[in-house]
Amino acid sequence: MVQRYRQVLIALLSSVAVYLAANAAEFAFIRALHPTEVELTWISDLILAGGFGYAIYLWLHLKAARKELADAERARIAIDTELALAAEIQRSFLPRVPAPLEGLRWAASQAPAGKVGGDFYDFVRTGDHSMLFLLGDISGKGIPAALLLASVRALFRLFSKETQGPAELVNRLSRVLYQETGGAMFMTCLVGLFDLAERSLTFTNAGHPPGLIIGSGNRLLLETGGVPAGLFESSSYQSKTVVLGPGAAGVFVTDGISEAVECDGGSAFEVLAATIANVGPADPEKICAAIMRLADKGAGPAADEGGKDDQTVLCFVVDR
Repeated sequence: MVQRYRQVLIALLSSVAVYLAANAAEFAFIRALHPTEVELTWISDLILAGGFGYAIYLWLHLKAARKELADAERARIAIDTELALAAEIQRSFLPRVPAPLEGLRWAASQAPAGKVGGDFYDFVRTGDHSMLFLLGDISGKGIPAALLLASVRALFRLFSKETQGPAELVNRLSRVLYQETGGAMFMTCLVGLFDLAERSLTFTNAGHPPGLIIGSGNRLLLETGGVPAGLFESSSYQSKTVVLGPGAAGVFVTDGISEAVECDGGSAFEVLAATIANVGPADPEKICAAIMRLADKGAGPAADEGGKDDQTVLCFVVDR
């Protein structure tokens, strides 16, 4: 677009230059040759014809450049409109945060890097006392990631009707993703099953930043799992079950958060743990807001790499 505007400006300046050059050439011929009146008329007509011909060429070139500019502007408007529509559709995919359930309260926040992004989360009730959640990050950004995101969300909901085991769920997702992309695109994710009757969380981590649970003075990183889903044709995943005591608080983030909050001398999860301690574990919405503010400052390595990634955080608190 900028190149086309530059061409239009050059064409206009060239027209002025042609006019000045024609006058200068005519003056130089008269001074050098001392032509007769007939010769002077002939020289003047020749120079005028040459200048007029070049002016027509410039005018046609300018007209073509203006048409290209108009076409490019229309194309840009069409793309912007399509991206805005895609962003609206993608926002509609995000579920409402679950209502408080047997002492478990949730909060969530998301900030895409562009109009559409590759981060997403979902919740599925699997029984009166159980609920599945998924926090995922599709590799790459923009429309390709958004399209794959929609497919993964549908598969997660489909597979959750057949099995509630997080490891088996991710295993199935990984196989289908690889079949669709051949490993060119993949997904990191954290999948967990809350059993509220037993006050436990069974989880698996597929190459995702570890989840963080704080309770009874202890910190637990949710790291058990395997490689990113869809990266290889065949992958296996392990799961682990942890007990959630009263007052426990959990934070799950994508790498857009973990990379942004890293500081010299401290890992991202130390920063997140300190944030929970400062806010207090009783309010998941305040925890989410504090973490998003911290990530927005971009104090970590991600800020030095020319831009931020999609940023998503999920928080939960166990009241009793």
